[in-house]
Amino acid sequence: MPLLEIEMVGEAPAPPGLARRLADDAGAALESRPGGTWVRLRMLDPSLYAENGGQPAGAQPVFVRLVMRERPTGAAFAALVARLTTAVAEACARPRENVHLLVDADARGRIAFGGQVVD
Repeated sequence: MPLLEIEMVGEAPAPPGLARRLADDAGAALESRPGGTWVRLRMLDPSLYAENGGQPAGAQPVFVRLVMRERPTGAAFAALVARLTTAVAEACARPRENVHLLVDADARGRIAFGGQVVD
């Protein structure tokens, strides 16, 4: 049930097949079943991105928001973050240091699919 909202700084449209590649690679990194990892990809025009004090020339970060039924903890969480960051970086052809991951609180009991609350 992992859901990923990915926003990539770069010119639209997204490269052909990128959303599918991200779903497949993230699904493998998250060890989810086929059809179990969903990706929503958006491109963000570089003119709509800034860092205070300026940013390195050509900086094109990738922002990832991950929603999971239940997050692992400790070393398992750190390993998941490392695997997912690498998968996204490789799929997007961006350096790992340009991939920024936000993991939401556990979705169990606060998310619903088709009107059914996930517990």
